[in-house]
Amino acid sequence: VSGFRYPTFFNATLKYPGKPNQSLEEFIRECEYFLQLKFPHFHFIDQELRASGNMEKEVFGLFIFFSLIAAIISNLGMYSLAEFVSSRRIKEMAIRKVLGARTIHILNILTIDFLKIMALGCIIAIPLILYSGRLWLDNYARRISFELTLIALPILVSLLIPLVIVLLKSWLTAGKRPLDSIHSN
Repeated sequence: VSGFRYPTFFNATLKYPGKPNQSLEEFIRECEYFLQLKFPHFHFIDQELRASGNMEKEVFGLFIFFSLIAAIISNLGMYSLAEFVSSRRIKEMAIRKVLGARTIHILNILTIDFLKIMALGCIIAIPLILYSGRLWLDNYARRISFELTLIALPILVSLLIPLVIVLLKSWLTAGKRPLDSIHSN
């Protein structure tokens, strides 16, 4: 080969039967033997992409795991807060029931404060989701745009679960007999 110098870089296409790593290693050994040169380390792009994809899958698995733990802890906190508020206001709700308040009004009184807290959390979370999501997606070669469902669906689910917890606890509080509530405290 005329004009061949060691630090020259070139592309080679190999079509050998068998595994690509074995074919490349055989080709390098033959070239080193015939040309009396030492070649640099070779690697395959598909192997790098596969390793990157595997790492991304592991990170995604960890993300899902810790997200579930955070959701469980936050829902336990929401349940504890609902329990605390309903136990603190149990006499008030009993007196309201004696004075003629319907169960739906009591549920409204107990859940409106939680809805305000959850709405504030969503107002804070939406810009953070947009910013961090765009930063994360900019690292990929294929670009996708943010759709409304990518933001709205998780927020609706994150609002629905605590709302169900608070409504159930409020329903139990509103369903108690007023006399039992007043006598127990």
